[in-house]
Amino acid sequence: MERVKDVPSPDAKYVATSFRMNFGATVAYCPEVFLRRTGKPLGKRGNIFRGYKDDRIRLEWKTPSHLLIYCTPDCRIDLIKEHHDGVTIELIQNWKWLDQVKNK
Repeated sequence: MERVKDVPSPDAKYVATSFRMNFGATVAYCPEVFLRRTGKPLGKRGNIFRGYKDDRIRLEWKTPSHLLIYCTPDCRIDLIKEHHDGVTIELIQNWKWLDQVKNK
């Protein structure tokens, strides 16, 4: 597991962590997201999001209880939860966000 980024919620109650898993030479890096309460340990696998084929993702808190997960249309989704521990999770799968990141 390669930890990419910890993104705390605006009220610091939660932490969303994005990381990449590498399952060997025949599979590309796989993006995963683990959501937990602040101070709790990080799990070994993503508990709210798992994808493959494209590891470009971005996490953003819309509110203290609404997490946005951005990924490209090339990312194939294995797991996406809509709710976890009082947090609403929204997946946005398009190219727009990636262009915005490149232009910053």
